[in-house]
Amino acid sequence: MCIDVVIDGIHYYLEPEAGTAMVEEHPYAGMVVIPDSVTYQGKSFAVIEIDDEAFAGCDALTAVFVPSSIVRIGREAFDGCQVQLYIDTLESWMNTDIDFEIYDEDGPIEDPTHNLPYVASALFVKGHPVEELKVPEGITQIKKWQFHGWQFLTSLETPDAVSRIGYEAFLGCEGLKSVTLGCGTKEISAHAFSGLKNLTEFCCLAEDAPMIHPKAFDGTDIENHVTLYVPEKIIDKYKTASPWNHFHQISGI
Repeated sequence: MCIDVVIDGIHYYLEPEAGTAMVEEHPYAGMVVIPDSVTYQGKSFAVIEIDDEAFAGCDALTAVFVPSSIVRIGREAFDGCQVQLYIDTLESWMNTDIDFEIYDEDGPIEDPTHNLPYVASALFVKGHPVEELKVPEGITQIKKWQFHGWQFLTSLETPDAVSRIGYEAFLGCEGLKSVTLGCGTKEISAHAFSGLKNLTEFCCLAEDAPMIHPKAFDGTDIENHVTLYVPEKIIDKYKTASPWNHFHQISGI
């Protein structure tokens, strides 16, 4: 039998047999600090989920601390909020399963504004805003919308294990000035690097030009302001492949 409880101002749905807890919907305000576990009637419950629409419409919500114990964030969990997210580690955050299956009367909706974990105004690790993003080893892809619109991000570096950059992953990160993609990069999705007004250098270490969507750099002025750095031995491949050949300058490294 599952139990609805309120502990320290947070509403939970407890599953005694599994020993787990899920954060439930409520009109939260201010900063909400979700713990990694709660105790009820002497028993400990691991907090592993944030329910569908848990924080939806919480206009007075300013920030949420998401512990590394969270493995799933439900549909429209942050719909309509403007929040800053605080996490323990980038690795745990990037491995969190976030549900984007949203529907209206016409069918599925692909709109990141319905799930602000991927379009929060900023992400903080151990209290500090992420500015120079070095994707942790062990991560193999950047998911869609994962860093959409971050206001503090200035640089990006991915490890060799990352093979794919997802749809709109860095769309609108206007402070992003430099990007370095590891040699394992194989695919860059639509609008992954769109709307980057301050981008000046883009380095791709892949030794074969990755598959790239024609609109990967829409709204980013790569033709006039961005230098592309690639391995010297295959520079000709980049110079003949679109949209790589649209960069202002292509230099070998």
